[in-house]
Amino acid sequence: MVSKRICWIVLGILLVTLFLLPIKVHSNGDTNPTAGGLIQVEYGTHLFHVPLTRFVTDRRGILFSYGARTNHFYVRLFYDHSSLHQFSMVDGVRESFPLQDVPRTTRLFAEDPSTGEVLLWDDSVGQVYVLTQDGDITRLDQSFTHRNQYGHASWINTDGSIFAFGGYGLFTSKSIVTYFTRSNRSWSLLHIADMETAPPPQSEALAISDLQRNQVYIVATKDPLHATSLTPGSMDNQGVWRLLLDANRYEFVGDLPFSRIHSNYSQSMHPSGAFFLMGISVPGSNSHDLIAYFPESGRSIQFSDLGIRTHVTDGIFSVFWSDVDDAFYFVHSKWLVAADEYSVTLNRITIPDPEAFVQAYGLPEDTIPLVRYLFIGALFVFAIVVQWMRKRDSKDEESMSADDVDQLVDTPPAQNVSISDDDDNLESGFLEKGGYDETPFPIEDGYVCRVVIPEGHSCAYLYTSKGGEIEINTPNEIKLLKLLVAHHNENPTRYTTSDEIDAVLIPDHPSPDYIRRIRNLTINRLTEILDESGEQGLLLRRKVKMDKRKVEYRLSDRVQTY
Repeated sequence: MVSKRICWIVLGILLVTLFLLPIKVHSNGDTNPTAGGLIQVEYGTHLFHVPLTRFVTDRRGILFSYGARTNHFYVRLFYDHSSLHQFSMVDGVRESFPLQDVPRTTRLFAEDPSTGEVLLWDDSVGQVYVLTQDGDITRLDQSFTHRNQYGHASWINTDGSIFAFGGYGLFTSKSIVTYFTRSNRSWSLLHIADMETAPPPQSEALAISDLQRNQVYIVATKDPLHATSLTPGSMDNQGVWRLLLDANRYEFVGDLPFSRIHSNYSQSMHPSGAFFLMGISVPGSNSHDLIAYFPESGRSIQFSDLGIRTHVTDGIFSVFWSDVDDAFYFVHSKWLVAADEYSVTLNRITIPDPEAFVQAYGLPEDTIPLVRYLFIGALFVFAIVVQWMRKRDSKDEESMSADDVDQLVDTPPAQNVSISDDDDNLESGFLEKGGYDETPFPIEDGYVCRVVIPEGHSCAYLYTSKGGEIEINTPNEIKLLKLLVAHHNENPTRYTTSDEIDAVLIPDHPSPDYIRRIRNLTINRLTEILDESGEQGLLLRRKVKMDKRKVEYRLSDRVQTY
């Protein structure tokens, strides 16, 4: 039986564990985790200006990318023969690289993490160029303009391989993944283990790479009929898939209740892999905002709901993570008509304690409260069970209630008990049945009473030191007294166990509760008889050390037995 002290220790440990669990903060914006909290935002940490040419009529397109290896930020305007502008994230110095020798359709670009060079490739995949840090441009592929994956989602692997998911071409949308390697100098098809789990064919998806864990998250629509982010109603079908590059298979992560802003290349995964950031269109408005998405739970949190000023109307075009600054950046830009230039603003987002951020906003709904409820329920159940077991088993050492005694007074004892009546140590002082000498067994000094169990008689006698005589004529009390006398004669310090008593009083009964009640009633009656001698405590009892539920009994050393 678990002791009371152990019970309290276990309950204490459970309570401490319960209250040390972090409290779940729901994404209802009831806190404002700005400066000094879970999220810190610095606005306008970098401001870059991109010059325009007055003779260019289409000034709407602008592309961004960040080079983690060189800590450079890249901007390119989406029109023919434009330059690639490189800005230093340290001092803001701009360097421009003319791209007149690159075909006009080779607009997409990103930094090769293995070399720090800039890779440029075709909108529809096919032609691939490399821009070295010295400004030299070299064609890498031995391919052609595929015109098969316009609007594809792209990422670059750690070895410099370019990957492209989906896209539109040759009158169909795609769900394929192709990749380009420098060693092959051509594009190949990535074989997916089970295309049934892949996102449906579409263009304008978003790929967020998690290269530390060799996986990529694809943010796309779930309905092939709404296969572009520009189609009305596509917001209702947004989903997130995980592409495991080790196994070349997809896993569906969860729904996304927002329509994301198109960005061809994204590096917004936090190094922990627990969440990533991206720009979204705010439902019911023409504005944009930032969200954090947690793949493990499928949850997302909109930053402006937390009181953070990330709600803009001029578009969030890119979000990326910087290992150098240990922070996120989100990018938005404006066309300054009077100056004929683009103003590009970078804002830094710092999350000092990512684990606390995930605990606060990224856990499944009501996870922590549910755990708390389970702990509290477990505490109550544990306490009730322990208390019930202690009360049940304490009946071995406590007196029975009056109702139990009344219920069992007329209960017939078992008749098939066999106890040996042969006892060579008994001195027969009886003459005939029912007769005896007046003082056949004198009480020695130091004793209170003497137990006499005459052979062949259905009763026993107690002779007290004061000359009194007590007759015991109830069968169960005689059986118990015979057992205690036998063990006392064998060894005066020996205790008789409850199991030994049960085996004598009422063996093989199907009800343990009934056996226990008979035993308690018999012990109580025998104790009362012994107390009539005028001395208390002639029947000793103690708990078993190894099992506190059980009690052992023996006669006191002040009782003479034969």
